[in-house]
Amino acid sequence: MESIILKPLIVPIFEQEINYKTKEDLSHLEFTEHFLFYRSCKYKAVKLFVIERKQIVFTKKKYSEDRNIIFLFWIEDYIEDWIEDYNFMIRTTTKEIFSCIFNQRNFCVSTSKLAMQFSEVVNILNDFAPLSLAESWDNVGVLVEPPDIGPISKLMLTNDLTLAVMEEAESKGVDMILSYHPPIFKAMKSITTSHWKERIVGRCLAKRIAVYSPHTCYDAVKGGVNDWLVSAFASRDEGGETETVLCSEKHVTGFLSTIVGLPFKTQFAISKLEKVPILDHGAGRHVKLHQPLKLKEALEAVKNLIGLPFVRLALRHNGTLDDIIYTVAVCAGSGISVVRSVKADLIVTGEMGHHEALEMTQRGSSVILTDHSNSERGYLSAVLKDKLHDLFDARVEVILSEKDRDPLVIV
Repeated sequence: MESIILKPLIVPIFEQEINYKTKEDLSHLEFTEHFLFYRSCKYKAVKLFVIERKQIVFTKKKYSEDRNIIFLFWIEDYIEDWIEDYNFMIRTTTKEIFSCIFNQRNFCVSTSKLAMQFSEVVNILNDFAPLSLAESWDNVGVLVEPPDIGPISKLMLTNDLTLAVMEEAESKGVDMILSYHPPIFKAMKSITTSHWKERIVGRCLAKRIAVYSPHTCYDAVKGGVNDWLVSAFASRDEGGETETVLCSEKHVTGFLSTIVGLPFKTQFAISKLEKVPILDHGAGRHVKLHQPLKLKEALEAVKNLIGLPFVRLALRHNGTLDDIIYTVAVCAGSGISVVRSVKADLIVTGEMGHHEALEMTQRGSSVILTDHSNSERGYLSAVLKDKLHDLFDARVEVILSEKDRDPLVIV
């Protein structure tokens, strides 16, 4: 392999994204006498590299004060080989914090906190939303784990892992994808190029990109997707009461059997014990508003939260937009299995079938439908991105997919 000569450009730390292509792009930067530009050859590409080793020492003259700095390494060819050979990691923004320690002989840049081991990332994700919260039919947790996966420095959030999102992840140098919906749901009998989901799995393995899916864990967890949906009414109703609704059919059936007193046969056989639900966690929310609002106000609140100009509305029997809403039942995604047995003035969910909507309206509930993923996607940007940044202690860069979108649009 050809040797590559590296000469660093040392500049004060900036808050904006660094993605310079030419020397002219750097003309607006103000350099001090201590931060000089050292390269004068032909510029072909600029990337921000951070050395993965715990500490790299650059011998310089004495500095009397601490400075936050970044290192830009300008290279021309063999980027991938060079990174693999010298165990470097690509970074594309300067929002990480670099701890600089100066003494009389040199200064050191500590980079020990700029990435996390894959297992450490997974443990943090599992602690935030335990996999035990998932529905029994769901497929959650680590779905793709390349055998030679390295440290995780960049994680991308998406609601659905499509081919467009996969291409975006590759182009942005992502190490791990958190896909709210599991891209692998039913068992795959083969990994070929004949089906788009199989192609995605194959590309993840080839590019050493891990995939994790929380799905119904995030629906159920406190502070998850459904609590974000409920927040549409928070500014209007401080102090409202929220009840967690368990969505599992086995829980609903057991509850109904108890209150109705259906006959049962005593079972003496040894059977598997049902796991006890975690308190304050469940796949739906039932809200009692302290300050009732009109249906048309609730409509605007939901549209403002999800950022859409239009939603679908099914009015209750003999209802109007001026109906007063006292109670709201919320379930992200396809929520009919959760809200079917809940009595509420308003039901907010992603999608519902024709006959289910008729059932809800005829029994006295109005229904707002946002389309499936529109009831979930906003949580990633509004809550999860910053939440994971804090949980990872800023050691992993968390970004949002720009290609992820609901497949359905109103035209």
